[in-house]
Amino acid sequence: MATRRVEHLVVGAGTAGAAAARTLRAEGADVLLVGRELDPPYHRPPITKGLLQGVETRESTFFDGLEDVELLTRASVMSLDTEARV
Repeated sequence: MATRRVEHLVVGAGTAGAAAARTLRAEGADVLLVGRELDPPYHRPPITKGLLQGVETRESTFFDGLEDVELLTRASVMSLDTEARV
């Protein structure tokens, strides 16, 4: 298992995780966003409506403002050491 030190770690790439990562990055922080899903964070309603109806593309459902956020998909955080920050 790899050990890694990061300034800010956001676990979970859903709506709340994406918003937290975007806010931290806007303040100039280095951010690592980790999520289990295959794709970057995306807006859920367009998936069930627009994408299935053919009026949205897959990429158009992704959240904006995460271009400078490091993202790990298909990944899980197994443990944290908050004192060592790893």
